Amino acid sequence: MNVTAVPPEFRRRFAEHNRNAVFVAVAAGVVAAICWILAYALFYWAAVFFSTLLHGEQAPPPPWLLTAFFLGTGVLCILAALDYAFTRFAKLQDQPIIGWHLFRDFALALPKLTFSAFGNLMACRFLSQDDLERAWSLLVRIQKDGKSSPFTLSQVEPDSRRLNVLLTALQLAGFIDLHRGSEEWFYLVRGDQTDLIRKMIRDERDAVSSEEMMP
Repeated sequence: MNVTAVPPEFRRRFAEHNRNAVFVAVAAGVVAAICWILAYALFYWAAVFFSTLLHGEQAPPPPWLLTAFFLGTGVLCILAALDYAFTRFAKLQDQPIIGWHLFRDFALALPKLTFSAFGNLMACRFLSQDDLERAWSLLVRIQKDGKSSPFTLSQVEPDSRRLNVLLTALQLAGFIDLHRGSEEWFYLVRGDQTDLIRKMIRDERDAVSSEEMMP
């Protein structure tokens, strides 16, 4: 497959996805940093306030204040990581609007916001020319089949590791979704992308035909 076989819109989608991922990561990092500073300021004020109450006069902050804050931050980050590990694939459950479950969400909100900055950076996908061509071939196959199992797609890309990387990239770019059937998992083109993909396939075929007609 040559360079012109990959539609420009297909390339632009990955570039746009990467820009959005970086922007959201930077925004989340900035907001998280501001929130951590505000949390330390509140912790500092509370420590001075209670220290003043105990000593009966305005007292300096305790010397262990910064250490305690970082220890508390570390514990919250560990709890947030464990919460993510144990609830990552958990099904949604009906819960009351007000309840004790909100305490966990509130307590771990800041560590999760911090982690989201790294998560969005990890969502970036910088594909080589060869990867773009193979990803495009996979997308065309999924569009043609209607729904495709990983086994079917392995005929397009035999390398299982590379296949998983390319399918994940197509999901992150918003082209396809992964569904679970009664017997196996399968991939479908997203409903709002069908017309665009059909147009890209027509444009790609026209481009290839034009190349073949050139002397």
